[in-house]
Amino acid sequence: MEPFTQKNLQTHRRGQWMGFGITVLILLIACYFAYTGSSAFAMALVTIDLVALAAVFVIGRRSTKPVQRTEDTPEKS
Repeated sequence: MEPFTQKNLQTHRRGQWMGFGITVLILLIACYFAYTGSSAFAMALVTIDLVALAAVFVIGRRSTKPVQRTEDTPEKS
């Protein structure tokens, strides 16, 4: 796991704000399409947005897990 540095925290914080902004933007666009009568398209936008957001969190958690070494796995120098 990476040590917590100021730059690392700033990068994570920026990524969270970008994700929040994109999600709000997609929700606003979906509300517009639902208001104009394209509710199926609006529902598809929201569904895709939620699935993508969940996938980002799952992939992010998987990539931060420490790798367990076995006896036949060489050490990195």
